[in-house]
Amino acid sequence: MDRGVYGWAKSVVVLVMVVLISVAVSSRGSIVQRIPSVEVAALKTISEKLNNTYWKNISETSCSDNGKTFNTTIAYGFFSNVTCDCSFNNGTVCHVTNILLKGLNLTGVFPAEFGNLTQLTLIDLSRNYINGSIPASLSKIPLVNIALVGNRISGPIPDEFGTISTLQQVNFEDNQFSGQLPASLGNLSNLQRLLLTSNFFNGTIPESFGNLKNLTDFRVDGSNFTGPIPDFIGNWTAMTTLNIQGAFSEGPIPATLSLLTNMSQLILRNCLITGTIPDYIGSMTLLKTLDLSFNQLSGPILDSIGSLPALKDLDVSYNNFTGSPSASCQNTDVNLASNYSLYINCGGGQISYDGNDYVDDTSTGSPSYFSSTGNQWALSSTGNFMYNDDAAFTASNTYNLSISGPEYFQTARVSASTLKYYGLCLRKGTYTVQLYFAEIMFSNDKTYASLGNRIFDIYIQACQRS
Repeated sequence: MDRGVYGWAKSVVVLVMVVLISVAVSSRGSIVQRIPSVEVAALKTISEKLNNTYWKNISETSCSDNGKTFNTTIAYGFFSNVTCDCSFNNGTVCHVTNILLKGLNLTGVFPAEFGNLTQLTLIDLSRNYINGSIPASLSKIPLVNIALVGNRISGPIPDEFGTISTLQQVNFEDNQFSGQLPASLGNLSNLQRLLLTSNFFNGTIPESFGNLKNLTDFRVDGSNFTGPIPDFIGNWTAMTTLNIQGAFSEGPIPATLSLLTNMSQLILRNCLITGTIPDYIGSMTLLKTLDLSFNQLSGPILDSIGSLPALKDLDVSYNNFTGSPSASCQNTDVNLASNYSLYINCGGGQISYDGNDYVDDTSTGSPSYFSSTGNQWALSSTGNFMYNDDAAFTASNTYNLSISGPEYFQTARVSASTLKYYGLCLRKGTYTVQLYFAEIMFSNDKTYASLGNRIFDIYIQACQRS
């Protein structure tokens, strides 16, 4: 009888345990995961300041609605996406970690309330029309990656930005930033990519940047930095991409560059660099792109550069090298210039207008391209559209802009650096040169596609005309 009682008691214990487990699972399934009210308020304000119509009905449960509040895709590369981490407080609290609003043509101002999202690690607002400046409040959050490329954000980078020790990637390209770079950025020991192309920075690169020893990608073309390229770049031994264009104003290529043995892309264009090409550049076996154009380099072009095994793009044009052959017309008794008029439809097909026949100029082209059409004319193009292997070298009126006038205003030839047209072997005399321009690549509205200024010089017979 004792054994029967024992067996009955054991059954009860097992039954109770099963019931308790069932209750626990049921309770677990009904847990509501909520965003803290302070962060809900921040998200609402962020959406309002950005004039963002893509986030719907933001609430404490927006992280648990399968993306209905935040996530939408317009097309490839044009989307809103918000990621949450709901592992806090035993799975009951959610924090927003990633915010991506890309290519949505948002027209508001950059919100300081990003700094109230305590676990935010990624902000990507690329390709919008956002104004304002970078708030110091970003220093309160553990940012790892911030991308603001293609907006209208202005003003200096605040000193506080250099206290975000978690930062690994910063992309501020194609904006209106100005002022000097804060020395505090040199404290970002985890920083790997710093992209500052196409802004209005000035002054010098702070010496503290020599501490950025994990930097792999540095781009500063298009600003007004002064002085020589700093020697401390030799500390950037992890560097694979160094892109400096029109940003410095004197001196030779620093000897410390020889320490950057992992270099894949080296662009030092239009920096008024003097001296010769250092021998060590001919030993950079991983180099795929080398652009030293528009400087004041002299001496010979190293034979070893042409033997670099990985090299695909090379541009050393517009320097003072020795040994280059001079161009001249063919020495012959035959006059090659039988026609004294030349009309070219740049980037377009053959057309006739106002009694003149415009010849075809639709060859696809490529970086550092030269093409000769018979004995009448030729063109040369230099420069590489960096990081865009599919870049086109002709353009058309993509945005259907209202452009009146002849058909030749509907097409254009595109070049990353320089574009030259030659009338071959013309007789000496006085010629009339007429150039026609129309903007067909920037849209005429308040979207990211309208951002940019086209600035160029015009030379005729090597004399600057505009």
